[in-house]
Amino acid sequence: PSDLNSKVIAEHAKSASWRWNEVRPDAVVGYAPTPNPMNIALVLGVYLSLFRAVYGRGARVPLPASLVGANSLNTESPADHTARASIWLSLQKDGRLSGRAFNVGVEANTYAKRWPELAAAWGLEGILSQQDDADPLRAGTDIEKWAKEHADAWRKLEEEHGLRPGVLERTGFDFLSVMSVPLDRRLDLSALRAAGF
Repeated sequence: PSDLNSKVIAEHAKSASWRWNEVRPDAVVGYAPTPNPMNIALVLGVYLSLFRAVYGRGARVPLPASLVGANSLNTESPADHTARASIWLSLQKDGRLSGRAFNVGVEANTYAKRWPELAAAWGLEGILSQQDDADPLRAGTDIEKWAKEHADAWRKLEEEHGLRPGVLERTGFDFLSVMSVPLDRRLDLSALRAAGF
């Protein structure tokens, strides 16, 4: 273990009847019951819902990321997958797994590949960027500013669908910057696979 918390836990585990593992996810994607500034699922859901409300079904929606970031490989860690791995590790009797760290996630992919399918779930056409002046959002648009300019459309969505008020204001649009990181963020998942998960 490299950090202080892991060292403290490892020291206590030496004389304890319990064992421990460290589960290391990357960007966790999944349901969150309240607005969380680091929840990419929430921010993308708000962005795509608002985009559809403003421009209509079938509109071309740009991925809010740089082209370099969009094409960089990354490992996402879905919340349910991370939970299953954590539970699975906690139930293992093999002492050789105790005290070890395990990266957890799904196979590396790019936002560029995931975007069309994600946008389609909202009835939109996902594209990488828009450069044409006639397009509603040009590459480099400040998404938070754009969202605030269309707050009336969000209020209408709140009314029509019984959404909790104030989500738009508490959505951390700046977290979309994680999609523009211009380097590969692949986790090595081999230790967890070798353990049998």
